[in-house]
Amino acid sequence: MEELVYKTEGKNQYNIFWEHHLNGGGMFFGSEYPSIIQQLYPHRIFKNCLEWCAGPGFIGYNLLDHGLCEKIVFNDIYQPALDISYRSAQFNNLLDKVDFYCTGFIDQLPKSCKFDLVVGNPPHYDRPYINNNSRIADDTNWEIHRQFYNNIGNYLTDDAIILLQENEDGSKPEYFADMIIQSNLKLNRVIKSPNHYTTNPTMIYYIEVTK
Repeated sequence: MEELVYKTEGKNQYNIFWEHHLNGGGMFFGSEYPSIIQQLYPHRIFKNCLEWCAGPGFIGYNLLDHGLCEKIVFNDIYQPALDISYRSAQFNNLLDKVDFYCTGFIDQLPKSCKFDLVVGNPPHYDRPYINNNSRIADDTNWEIHRQFYNNIGNYLTDDAIILLQENEDGSKPEYFADMIIQSNLKLNRVIKSPNHYTTNPTMIYYIEVTK
């Protein structure tokens, strides 16, 4: 299987290894995340970030390269994605700044983990999405999202920000509003992607949630 290399767009231009079956669009959104975070939270440097549904880590490595977080935890259900992400960390001498957890359940992370920023590119469809990787695209009945929101509060600092990237073609903000409220979290705002909110099916937005 062909292995490809993506470069982050910050100061260090880290080499991020990836493969086609591991890419759920994160390379495009990963490069946009730093500008969104700088705009929303100017001058803030996050101490410990979680990239949920991380894949190869396009988002997290971009945040590190732009100096927006000090450390990051990569979480994904698929071990090969974390394996290739580990190679990227090793290649770029970042092993002291990252950690990896292979689990589909947030509540299986160590209880000692506390995050002040959570980012991610989760599955966007509650139905089978034709011509796509179902592991990456599908969240049947939104169970993956529900489990995330039900448990992530236990891992957040008081001033934490959750900023997830979603696709309105499959996952509209109102689908998540009740599960967020029922989890004692707050849905603060929805931000349209400046580069990827155009016409169907590319309608990317960011959903901001806090405690």
